[in-house]
Amino acid sequence: MKPSLRWRIEGRAPIVIRLAAGDQLRCVQGLAWVTQAPAKPGHDPDRSCDDFVLGPRARLSAAEPLTCFVSALCGKPAWIVVSGTAHAVATLPPCSTQPLEANA
Repeated sequence: MKPSLRWRIEGRAPIVIRLAAGDQLRCVQGLAWVTQAPAKPGHDPDRSCDDFVLGPRARLSAAEPLTCFVSALCGKPAWIVVSGTAHAVATLPPCSTQPLEANA
């Protein structure tokens, strides 16, 4: 069983999360705006970035290593769960994030 991390994201300034191949990012409450970019150098420039919105129970499964910029929408917090080896690498101010628990 892969470990899980849970975050509450507030505001539009994103938190940066690196996903390894096989990791999953899931929205459990609210709406999360996700911009994903391949994490490895030399990726196809035609696939530079993809943007989409995750609602409750929607998920992103990483087929390859990805860097994701995740922010909340509609002025309400978004709660996300990341399963696998992924971790938050940065919070871009003025985002307020709170790691909640491991193995949720």
